[in-house]
Amino acid sequence: MTQYSMSFIAKIHHLFELCLEVSELEYNSNKKIEKELKKPHFSMAELNELNTGFEKQLEKLKSDFNLLLFYVFKESRNENFYFTDCPFQVYQNFYKKRKRHFLRYNFDAREKDFICLELSKFENPNFKKGLSFAYKDLNEYMLNFKQTKINFNALRRQANKFEPIISFNKKFLRLNYARLFCPTEAWTFTLQRKMEFLTQKLACLEELQIKPETISETPSNLFTTNQSVLLLDQLGVFASPYFENIAKSKQAEILSRLLGKNAKNIKSAIEKLDKSAFDVGQGFTRDMAKIQAVFNQLEYPVE
Repeated sequence: MTQYSMSFIAKIHHLFELCLEVSELEYNSNKKIEKELKKPHFSMAELNELNTGFEKQLEKLKSDFNLLLFYVFKESRNENFYFTDCPFQVYQNFYKKRKRHFLRYNFDAREKDFICLELSKFENPNFKKGLSFAYKDLNEYMLNFKQTKINFNALRRQANKFEPIISFNKKFLRLNYARLFCPTEAWTFTLQRKMEFLTQKLACLEELQIKPETISETPSNLFTTNQSVLLLDQLGVFASPYFENIAKSKQAEILSRLLGKNAKNIKSAIEKLDKSAFDVGQGFTRDMAKIQAVFNQLEYPVE
């Protein structure tokens, strides 16, 4: 039984059908243009008319595709469905699995290489965008609504007709939708969150590589006020019922007694927790890297 809801699979099915339409449109348009060009006295007016008709139909299909992709984007967080432009929460959920897959097939690579590749992908708007889905899930949906199963074997035999927008393997289809994609504000925020996440991961790895001994040898002298607040946040102190409903000034006053640090500076550090890494600067990222390095050593101790 598929892990996705039928309403969600229906949207994936419609995306697939739209990609089939785009592929058919491009294939047929190219055939017509080739036929016209083979004539001894081909007509530029006819070629222009063919191109104009093609562009008009393509824009309509692209508009339909992006509207549907946005609904897939909205639902994919609840469905925990990964694709290139999925919401940040889904990307985070799949990070370790995708990293393991990358390292398994790239023997000499390290996590840093995976992160750098991901960042370059997000920084390049022309990078491939993919959405993969299992044949069995789509055909289960078709049978559920008493429709004919999709003959994916037949489609695979005609793969050249659908490339590069659709590719088929033994169990999955992949929609390569970069040429159809029109980014909106929702995608922009998602992209920023992913890049912040990856940048912090990279900073943690570099910090661990440069100063692996500092954290283990001198923990009592390691933390500044900001680092102390970040550590307490990671430990869930600010989400506890004792803290989350009291004013930040009161929180700072209590922590001042615990940490022996200036309450005003503590309050300022607490306020930074609600801001993005871009807003608080590189110092915040470095501090977060130090705290994350502590947790990394607990999970993966350096020998």
